[in-house]
Amino acid sequence: MLKYIIAASLIALPALSHAQSAPRCGDRSTLVKRLAEKFVEQQVAIGVTSNGKMVEVLASPKGNTWSIVLTEPGGPSCFVAAGANWVNVETRVAVTDFGDIPEFSIP
Repeated sequence: MLKYIIAASLIALPALSHAQSAPRCGDRSTLVKRLAEKFVEQQVAIGVTSNGKMVEVLASPKGNTWSIVLTEPGGPSCFVAAGANWVNVETRVAVTDFGDIPEFSIP
C-alpha cells in the first residue's frame, strides 16, 4: 500500500509544482515582442484597474492564440493567462474617464 502512495505522490509532484509556479514577468516591450514573434499576437483590448495596473489582451489575427498581460505602474509586466480560440465580441460597456469606473454586479 505504501508503494502505491509513494508512486501516486511522484506522479502528482510535477503537476503540483507547475500549478504553483509564479507567473513569468519581465519588461513589457520584451514580452509583447516575443508574443508577436512567436504567436503573431497583437493587442486587441486594454484596460486600467482601479489601482492603476494595465491589463492587456493580445491575440493572433485569427484568434488561434491569446495572452493576458498585467503591467504594474512603473514596474514589470506579467503573464496572467494564455489560451486558444479568442473571439472578439461587440463592446457593451461605454468608455469612461479614468476614475469613473462603472460598478459591476454578478447576478
